[in-house]
Amino acid sequence: AVNLLIIKKEQSDIIRTVNKLEEKIPNLKKQIPESIQILELNNEGTKTVNRLNVVTSNSFQGLILIFIVLFIFFSFRDSVLTSLSLPLSLLGSLLFMPILDISFNLISMLGIIISLGMLVDNSIVISENIYTYKLKGMSSNEAAIQGTSELVVPIVGSYLTTVAAFIPMLSMSGIMGKFIYQIPLMVI
Repeated sequence: AVNLLIIKKEQSDIIRTVNKLEEKIPNLKKQIPESIQILELNNEGTKTVNRLNVVTSNSFQGLILIFIVLFIFFSFRDSVLTSLSLPLSLLGSLLFMPILDISFNLISMLGIIISLGMLVDNSIVISENIYTYKLKGMSSNEAAIQGTSELVVPIVGSYLTTVAAFIPMLSMSGIMGKFIYQIPLMVI
């Protein structure tokens, strides 16, 4: 047996690399005798696709659950607006990833999941406060301004404590530091 290990470059996309490799295998099979088999033993591209599918489906399910819970307790409009904070924040994070030299991988996904959880908590607290003011008779705009302005200090304080907790991870050195630095950047 011959074991051929193919390793992608650090900045390359594992899914594209595996797809290009799979395109080349039929040509390679034509060049070798039929008695020789090519077997795939450990395809990290497939594992990555599976992880992305899990994250995507969990995110979608979470978005639906958040919408349903908010719809039960608040109005349809409030639940839609609060639920939109998730995909918009995720899009914003994805736009900053290339600027921060972060690739979309298992480690950066962990940072995204942590930050989305905190975002959902904050969004629900703010929506609940706005809804309370709407029940007191304020217009939607007045309730949004009053309800949000009351929570600016606690939300910013919560964010700053999270930043303080994750900053030490940025200073980790060695091999572990090279892997871990993406988590605090994504959370922050």
